[in-house]
Amino acid sequence: AQIADWRDAATAGGTDDSTTIDDTASLGPRKIAGDLVVNGTLTQTGPLWVTGMVDVNNNATIKAGASLGNTAVPLVADGTIDLSNNVTVTGNGNSGSFVMLLSTSDSSDAIDISNNVTGGMYYASTGTIDVSNNASTTT
Repeated sequence: AQIADWRDAATAGGTDDSTTIDDTASLGPRKIAGDLVVNGTLTQTGPLWVTGMVDVNNNATIKAGASLGNTAVPLVADGTIDLSNNVTVTGNGNSGSFVMLLSTSDSSDAIDISNNVTGGMYYASTGTIDVSNNASTTT
């Protein structure tokens, strides 16, 4: 039920097609009908629902927007989530602020976190999470 609520909140912000962020962008609440690729800095200002896959790599950052205060913000993907090569997932500096990446994919690699990725909270509702090569998550 919570995932459905997050999807509804994201959809209320409007829908975009597949999106690539190469520099700096703020996004949310928003539904992305397709894939999300982050090669720069994504400041998440509300829930995101990605109907495809999420690919974040090569020194990219996903962070919670300052306007969210001390709350968490979800990024829900129906496909796989792949984070690699020095990616940072972080809150906004307030206690209790963090980004949660959630995959509903039933893949054996629903979420793949590798090569010095730091931070974030992750949940695979029906698949598995693979953490390797010096990656660390929020505890």
